[in-house]
Amino acid sequence: FWLETGLFLVFLALIVVVAIVKPTMPAAPETPTQTAAPALSFYYSDTDPSSATTWIKRSTTIDANEATDIAVIQHAAGTQPTGSLSPDGSQIALLVVEKGSTSTTDGKLWLLRTDGTYFQRASNTSCSWFAWRQDGQVLALLTQSKETSTSGINNRLLKLNLANGETSLIFEDNTILDLNPLGWSSGGAEFVALLLEPPGIWSVASINIETGARIDRFSLPGTDLLRNA
Repeated sequence: FWLETGLFLVFLALIVVVAIVKPTMPAAPETPTQTAAPALSFYYSDTDPSSATTWIKRSTTIDANEATDIAVIQHAAGTQPTGSLSPDGSQIALLVVEKGSTSTTDGKLWLLRTDGTYFQRASNTSCSWFAWRQDGQVLALLTQSKETSTSGINNRLLKLNLANGETSLIFEDNTILDLNPLGWSSGGAEFVALLLEPPGIWSVASINIETGARIDRFSLPGTDLLRNA
């Protein structure tokens, strides 16, 4: 009897030891749930030169071949609208050389909401270049005109306030030979431009939007390739 009891207790002890030291299999890793990437919208233009018509289209990364027309523009023959998306992606500014215009470069600025619900001329001012301020509330416009056959080019930088549609002067100097705008400063308080001044010197200048004060950052010869920066 004692022998059988002892053997039974030894057997139980072995079971307990095996249960304690028996390695456990690692849990199978959970397969992460695959989430579909959000669709990204992009915008492009399609121009028919024969009818001088441009369609502004919206498509998505889900199917780039499927597009929706959000605006149709009639413009001067031989031209094509130039567009730029606002920083928040809600609007597109378009420089349109309108029908009947005698210029092939200067146009009027139009605003298009990316959902297609609004498309109107934003300003009656003709310009050849524009740029969004970082907050998407203001656009800078460049106008260059020759007042008389003997005078130089009148270079003007304007600010278009989209809240009220009013324009105000940023910079004007009839003594400079050329002006190449570079863009807004990071805070939007200044505008940076390349100015070509007699006798052929390029100056990189920042212009205070509120006061019009100009600060020349550095200058370089007019033959330097940096003039195209």
